[in-house]
Amino acid sequence: MENNISQIIKLNKGEIHIYDLGEIKLHAYKTNDPLNNEVYILEKNQEALIVETPCFFENIKELELYLKLNLSKIKINGILVMYRAIGASFLPDVKRYSTKNAFYYCNKGAGRIVTDCHIRTYGKIFDSSVPVIHEYIDNSETIIAGIRIRIFYTSSKTFNVEFPDINAVYLHLLGHHVHSIVLHKADIIYMITHLKSILAKHYDLVLTPYYSLETLKDVQNKIEYLRFLHSIAGIAKSPEEFKRIVQKNYPNYREKKLLNRTIEFFFADY
Repeated sequence: MENNISQIIKLNKGEIHIYDLGEIKLHAYKTNDPLNNEVYILEKNQEALIVETPCFFENIKELELYLKLNLSKIKINGILVMYRAIGASFLPDVKRYSTKNAFYYCNKGAGRIVTDCHIRTYGKIFDSSVPVIHEYIDNSETIIAGIRIRIFYTSSKTFNVEFPDINAVYLHLLGHHVHSIVLHKADIIYMITHLKSILAKHYDLVLTPYYSLETLKDVQNKIEYLRFLHSIAGIAKSPEEFKRIVQKNYPNYREKKLLNRTIEFFFADY
């Protein structure tokens, strides 16, 4: 995919990687925020769809300025709210799409627990405001900003998205060399099964919220990582031991805060 990069724009904090994918141009915003989030803008025929929103006010202002200066002639026709039911100050007048289950998960379910942890950690620089969902979508094909999307559900009843026009899929918490949040041991089995189904579909491109664009090789690497977590889930006797074993075997994996979240879920009754 690096061969498809037509431009890299350095901003004050983050940077934009622009990919030429034929009819669709993809703007990947690397926030360089404390969570290393990515936000994606899919542009087609003077319209655009945004996947997720920035979490921090500094990035919200920066991305809005980028859109104003560089995509002023592009009509932003939708924002997909998938795992971040926050950031309502970002483009507040743009229509937001989600599913009822995903919005509940993010706003009141297990996803809210993670958000509350972020609020305690980052305080006023983190935009915890909850957006209004203007339209709930289902797993039939939907067209937003001229771009076809198909959603499919995860074990937590949130959803991932397939973009048939560019043979791509958006997966939460993939990221090679990045730790993942896992809710419980049984969730690992689902995640592995789910990722295997992704391999079988032979996508050209994988979008994730915590890393640059990835490939199916990265999906396979994540499967091996999850298998390892599963193998030690019943062995480690304490949170400290679990963390020590994971870090010993994956010393170069970043986002230890995500590993800490997994440990909190695994050892909730410790």
